[in-house]
Amino acid sequence: MPSYGNMLRDPRWQKMRLLIMHRDKFTCLGCGDDKTTLNVHHRHYRPGAAPWEYEPEDLITLCENCHHAEHFPSRKEIIITAEDKATAIAKLVVQLEAWKARQS
Repeated sequence: MPSYGNMLRDPRWQKMRLLIMHRDKFTCLGCGDDKTTLNVHHRHYRPGAAPWEYEPEDLITLCENCHHAEHFPSRKEIIITAEDKATAIAKLVVQLEAWKARQS
């Protein structure tokens, strides 16, 4: 049997994944996010079933944060996207420049 990672590259899963995202309007059903990376989440798992062998109602579109929360509900960690990091760095640069100007 192929690895789970290989099954996620299978055209049958890719087709199902796109159908689910299209159905959900490419929006996270957990928080409404439509700007960051989206995943298709299996609401439950059946031993031995391939990812594409589920009914569409068993699959939902989630952003990375909501998907992570589904798999690790007890963890309080938040996935920080590259865009979030870039925004935070840009704000810090502005604050640093303002601080430097005040020191002169």
